[in-house]
Amino acid sequence: MAAISDFEHQRILEIIAAVGANDWGRFKFLSDDPFLNEESMFEQFEGSRLKVVDGFGDWQRSAAAELCEDGARMIHLPIQAKIPGDPEILLTLHSSRNRISIWVFCQIPDFSN
Repeated sequence: MAAISDFEHQRILEIIAAVGANDWGRFKFLSDDPFLNEESMFEQFEGSRLKVVDGFGDWQRSAAAELCEDGARMIHLPIQAKIPGDPEILLTLHSSRNRISIWVFCQIPDFSN
């Protein structure tokens, strides 16, 4: 796994602020590419923003960037849920050539049951 770049770190902070402010317009703007399914992403935003701890908790400890064959980076950010014992929320970003796109912002399914 690779470290999060300064550019990626700044964008994550902006996404955290948009989620904290319940600002769908800003959240949407922060994705440099349009969502493949805007309605689905809006549902993810609405559902997840209520479940994450304020400021995404200690996200820097759990964030990881995975290098792809094409040089892009997949950034996985598991976020602590507000309610202890609830599944984490996953924010997944695609980072390539100073462009960051939001791909996923939803609760991680618990397949252990």
